[in-house]
Amino acid sequence: MDTYNILHNEILRQGEEGLEFNFRLFENLSSASFINRPLYHYVYCDTSITAVSTLKNNDYVIKCYEAIKREILGGQNANSLLPWFYNRMMQVVVTSIISGIFNPSLEMKYKDRKKEFNDFLEIGIVDETLKSKAYYDLSTGRRCVLFLIKRRQILVLYLLGIIRRYQKTHL
Repeated sequence: MDTYNILHNEILRQGEEGLEFNFRLFENLSSASFINRPLYHYVYCDTSITAVSTLKNNDYVIKCYEAIKREILGGQNANSLLPWFYNRMMQVVVTSIISGIFNPSLEMKYKDRKKEFNDFLEIGIVDETLKSKAYYDLSTGRRCVLFLIKRRQILVLYLLGIIRRYQKTHL
């Protein structure tokens, strides 16, 4: 790690920055060992960035995936990794919209949510993702949500956000 100056990117947050770090790390490895014991123990916290919905979280995750994409494009395995990348981004898009923009715990007017939704879809990496065909291994539920997103069925997505919030807090 010292040879290639591979350090944790302090700007990235939201939980996916470990993935970005690993991309940079594994691109420079010639071998690795597997240790079959936990080296990290995550403790869920009600105030963590993954538990509290803010629009800033969407910004963090987009910045992280933009960094991951840059690493992929600069590496030796771009052709084999890009389909996987866009598949993972499909999940990011669904989560950012349902648990982010349309999360009822965010204090926003419906018209502001519509604007945020439309602005989110205009982000380059989100637009590219939705135009890709990386649907493999996505659940039927996520595929249905992606169908609604692509057709800009905002009211239905808003209702799904309410249902998802209920699931997370009551079930």
